[in-house]
Amino acid sequence: MRVGNVALAIACSLLGMSCGAPGEGASEESQGDGPASSTLQEPLAELAWTAWVKGDETNFEANNPNGVTQVFKISTGYYRVQFYGMASAFHAEGTAHVVAVGNNNRRCTLTSFEPSADGSHEDLYVRCRRGSDTTYADSRFYAYFSSRPTASQHNSHVAFVYADQASTASYSPEKYFNYNRSGGLNTITRLGTGTYRVDIPHADITRGGGTATVTAVTTGANHCKVLDWYPTGVPESVFVDCYNGSGSKSDTRFTMLFLDGSSLGTYYGAYAWVAGNSDPDPYWTWDANTIGMACLPEAARWPVESFNGHGPYQTGFPGQLRRTGPEIVLTTAVGAGSNYCKVFDYPVKGVGWEPIGMLAQVTCYDTSGVAAESGHNVLIDYTGTGCTQ
Repeated sequence: MRVGNVALAIACSLLGMSCGAPGEGASEESQGDGPASSTLQEPLAELAWTAWVKGDETNFEANNPNGVTQVFKISTGYYRVQFYGMASAFHAEGTAHVVAVGNNNRRCTLTSFEPSADGSHEDLYVRCRRGSDTTYADSRFYAYFSSRPTASQHNSHVAFVYADQASTASYSPEKYFNYNRSGGLNTITRLGTGTYRVDIPHADITRGGGTATVTAVTTGANHCKVLDWYPTGVPESVFVDCYNGSGSKSDTRFTMLFLDGSSLGTYYGAYAWVAGNSDPDPYWTWDANTIGMACLPEAARWPVESFNGHGPYQTGFPGQLRRTGPEIVLTTAVGAGSNYCKVFDYPVKGVGWEPIGMLAQVTCYDTSGVAAESGHNVLIDYTGTGCTQ
């Protein structure tokens, strides 16, 4: 797969305005943000299909081979991320995710994502809050946008949806937000208040259990997590639970990205399901450096886990080292209950694998913002070279 040049974006000035989120205070069901079908274009194969940013409006790095990335602060805890060059080529199909970063209980969600009116860029609107009282609060974050990859860009399974009908019993999202590399339409079934099943037909799961990440799309304090995922008669289903700020189940819009044997956008990436204070089961992990790479002995190729009290969880990915640009880490809490997880800090070189390896750090909290144990999925990607290069 071709990896484009990294665009290191400079710090941006704050917007000369103070305003709330579009549609702030409206009900979940009334929020139908998304690209207008009249401006849709076919994706261009020569452009990259993912872009991401880490940081905040005053200090950030971006990976956007298609153009410049900018981050603007609209008001306390409310940001607009602009990925130039993504909407003009790819807004026919896309998904977005965000996760808070920092040694605190803040969490971030999306309020909307949409192409600009002139098609020059994709806008992601990010809202961050304190976990303890859900009031708005500034935060560092990772923000990620992905379009449909072309056949030449990806040979593993990728599927995504934007579930934009929070109270509908069963439906297939419109094609702009519904992608399945193996063909067929993904469908969403509401199983009860705040509980959903995303069915992915023809998933062709051949490289282990795969992984899933979820982000709530809301103007309120709701958040979503992965309850479980496993093959059904479909053959793959991802179960999603969503909660309000008080920890009760609540109907909520969300985005979901499913990967099997795939990174978030480049060849150099990895993921793992961390079920507790033990090394992840290889069936639920994937690492680009385990495929045809001889720089690591077999026994050292799988992610390992360490944990101290209530965190941070530290998942080491051997062989993930030679970064030439900014990395991205996404995490989603997994399992029953309203706990949520976030990235504790930017990845560090894994001490246990000197001179190769990267350490992803995750902390989890209960709805009141108190540190708590939780299973979670963690995904890491970066621009650079593999360990045998």
